[in-house]
Amino acid sequence: MGFSAILIVTLAVAVVVVIGGGVAMYFGKLVKIAYDIKIQTNSDIEERLTRVSGGVDGEMTRFKQDLVHDTARVRAGLVADTARQTEEFFAALTRRLASVEEAVHAERTEWVRAIQLDRAHIGRAAAAVATSTRELGVLDHKLTLASRSSEPQADGTPPETPSP
Repeated sequence: MGFSAILIVTLAVAVVVVIGGGVAMYFGKLVKIAYDIKIQTNSDIEERLTRVSGGVDGEMTRFKQDLVHDTARVRAGLVADTARQTEEFFAALTRRLASVEEAVHAERTEWVRAIQLDRAHIGRAAAAVATSTRELGVLDHKLTLASRSSEPQADGTPPETPSP
């Protein structure tokens, strides 16, 4: 696995971890807000109960229903907001991952082309070396023949000159 691929995977994991931490912090804030809403709701209920404890059961029932409706509305709003933000987050993350995958694919394609070009150059260089080696062998053979023909013969007669 290449360095760039490891770097990209590491960055992707880091982004996921950072975003996951952000989401966890966001949900922590939501829980705190929900707890504060619960505390506020409970204190509102207690306050209203003390005001209407004079025997008006109908008023108390209506107030409870209002509180339940308000809490459900706030809860529904929080759930809808959380779902929308989560959807936006994952859409952005998906787009970012797609762009990273495209970049990795483009880089890999570039490397493959460069390797193929290098292989072609190496093949041509190997062919040139083989041709040069053959030519040197032929020249070496001709030089050997020429040097043998220029040496005096054992009986003292001059060497024969090769005819062209």
